[in-house]
Amino acid sequence: MTKTVKAKYSKGVIEPLEPLWIEEGRELVVTIEEERNKVTITSPKEGDQIGSRIVVKGTSAIHDKSHIWVLVHLKPLGNQWWPQTRPVVDENGTWQALSYIGIPD
Repeated sequence: MTKTVKAKYSKGVIEPLEPLWIEEGRELVVTIEEERNKVTITSPKEGDQIGSRIVVKGTSAIHDKSHIWVLVHLKPLGNQWWPQTRPVVDENGTWQALSYIGIPD
């Protein structure tokens, strides 16, 4: 019989998110599903009017040694991308980066 219990895994520690009982003589098998990195842009939002210099803001959950990159892409110019300044990320995963869009106004 297999029972699935949700748990949180952080820094080598498995913490069940619900009570876990194991009958005496039974074996406990732990399978860890790797968390994926997640990055979200919170500002600007789609449809916002922006100038030539903006602060891009967002949230992140980085579970490995990956870095956040902000890239600017102008659709009419095809497959060209421009890396922007490196985002500053706080301890909660909130980040912001100064970005330049086109030529200054």
